[in-house]
Amino acid sequence: MNFMELECSKKVIPMITDSYALYSSLSPGMQVYLEGLTALHSVVAQADGSRAAGLYVRREPVESVHPVVYVNPGFTLRILGVPKPESDTILNFLFHQIADNVDFHVRFHWEPNSVAVWDNRIVTHTATFDFWPHTRHALRVTPRGEKPESVEDHESRTGKVAKDRQIEIWKEQGIEIPQSKKGLSRARGYN
Repeated sequence: MNFMELECSKKVIPMITDSYALYSSLSPGMQVYLEGLTALHSVVAQADGSRAAGLYVRREPVESVHPVVYVNPGFTLRILGVPKPESDTILNFLFHQIADNVDFHVRFHWEPNSVAVWDNRIVTHTATFDFWPHTRHALRVTPRGEKPESVEDHESRTGKVAKDRQIEIWKEQGIEIPQSKKGLSRARGYN
């Protein structure tokens, strides 16, 4: 059996969350507060788990500091420069915003030969585990992309509001941008 013959379930629907929509939903005060923060991200725990399970660790884990608002409960350890209780509160708030606000989510409905591509700098991806008895098979391709840019740097470089960047990208690609019920942008073809 080759990759193209793998049985696919239409129920295998990953959740992809739009960080632009999340950022736009926050109060102006919270946006300003978050723009000045930096988070520590680490995959050390994931690599340690692979070692403990006897699995091969393909490369040593990286710890990095992101200059953008990007959090993931699996990798974001803490907000730097603030007390731990404050860091925990901020991260829990953001994790819940990502998980609970369905207006920020895209659910890609798989069909045979489907391909989904997203930009990890501006989305979070959560696999769903409702595909039994089918096999979830994914290939990850990670290009060497541009350096992430803070909201302040983007706005000073371009003179544009950062939260409007995704709308600009969609317009450049000729994608119509209908408004959702709450005014958040959605690309046509996704729900």
